[in-house]
Amino acid sequence: GNAPLALSSAVFDCAFGRFKRLPPDLKAEPMPADGGVAQLKKLRASEGDVWARSTLLELLARVRRADPQKESSYRWMLAQRQRDAASTGTTMDAGIFSIGSDTLETFRSMLLPCCYTFLHDSSTVLPD
Repeated sequence: GNAPLALSSAVFDCAFGRFKRLPPDLKAEPMPADGGVAQLKKLRASEGDVWARSTLLELLARVRRADPQKESSYRWMLAQRQRDAASTGTTMDAGIFSIGSDTLETFRSMLLPCCYTFLHDSSTVLPD
């Protein structure tokens, strides 16, 4: 199908290496059974926090141009995190954050299964 006009620049950015491809689009192989979750976790670990944050902000900007409602939903999800009292970080980039179990269930209904799996597998589940 056709990409929305506002997102079509992402295709060119990926093709010319200005914007890194993300799983499951890393190789011309069949879709991994987990939807690319393992690949994304490996990429996230190798690239680090700064890369993850800048990639997220770039994607949110592109989504905002194409679908402001969807971008607002993603930003709402990010706003649901709460800094843990034990966190020693001094910026939003550092420290430990928590998300309540009710909110996590809401996320489950909002996200594709592979996206929710990545979120859940990248987190530590603690009792409420």
